[in-house]
Amino acid sequence: MTELSSKIDAQILILDDDPVSLRALEMLMQSWGYDTITASCTRDLEDFLRRGIHPTLALLDIELGEPRTGLDLCAELLSRRNIPVIFHTSVTDEAIIRRARSQSNFYGYLTKRSDVVALQSLVELAITNVARAFLLEAFREGQRTAGSLVPYPVICTDRDESIQWINERAEKLLGHSGKELERNWKENDFRTCCPG
Repeated sequence: MTELSSKIDAQILILDDDPVSLRALEMLMQSWGYDTITASCTRDLEDFLRRGIHPTLALLDIELGEPRTGLDLCAELLSRRNIPVIFHTSVTDEAIIRRARSQSNFYGYLTKRSDVVALQSLVELAITNVARAFLLEAFREGQRTAGSLVPYPVICTDRDESIQWINERAEKLLGHSGKELERNWKENDFRTCCPG
């Protein structure tokens, strides 16, 4: 795993109508340290979304043995929460691949015969990009909650080096509240506030 993707509690939704492929992908993702949600049909997926489950990433088969395809579901995942999608399918038709690539939440297209290293790299890349995009957007909007979601200590300063916010992990690590740190930081006396 990449450094950032290994620190994210990623939940991967796997949708495949073939029970053997579904179980193999589930075991593979879990062996890489990811939580998984599995669905064997579109109805299962819709139930998860209705219950408010929002995976970090979706691995979708395209042909599901029903009228709706993985491509249809990709658009639905985009409209619900911009969930990135990697297609993992046996379909090799160029027109379908082009349609998949046209989705804005498309992160990759692998055939089921692709090697495991390619799949792992694509999954890690997608999760890392999701984490970076989330943090960037949250920081741009000035949402203090973003810092609480980061799995490591964060102190955010402005151009004048004044602390704008600090997450709980940093407070815990340094042994002081954000207000104490902010006051001493402004006085350029950080060592007094946080000895050692």
